[in-house]
Amino acid sequence: MKRFDKEVKKEESRTPLFYYPYHVELKSDLAKSTIAQYFYGKTTSYALSFQKKDLALLNEENMKKLTGRYVFHYKDSRETISQQIAMVKHVAPIALAHKGVNGFIHFKPGMTVHGVCLEKGKDFEIIVGERVEIEQPVKLSFDDLPDLMGVENE
Repeated sequence: MKRFDKEVKKEESRTPLFYYPYHVELKSDLAKSTIAQYFYGKTTSYALSFQKKDLALLNEENMKKLTGRYVFHYKDSRETISQQIAMVKHVAPIALAHKGVNGFIHFKPGMTVHGVCLEKGKDFEIIVGERVEIEQPVKLSFDDLPDLMGVENE
């Protein structure tokens, strides 16, 4: 493979092709109170004074903080849509764990948690949205990379 081809492949591999948005749907009372405590802890330093009335923090604005998207930088013709959605459902709790959301911390690899651990399917569900295509830039050509052709700008 020529140097020009290698540079083009590097640039193309950094380009996102499509993504799947996701959000969390809370099912159990344990999940609702755990996430409400997380939001309560973000607003005050008195985490121990959480009360049932503070469940109002589970509003639409706060729940948007539990959303995200999983971006694909490759297109594999052998990979089905259901496999891609399964990958998103697997990675979403890990992303929430990296954000430090209570109840999801145990999804972080190598973490030991002695607090509340929410279970996928029982306490919460990851809802994956429709696939969104990302508009691609124009393909690179020799004119875009003059230094690789041996032409110097003067």
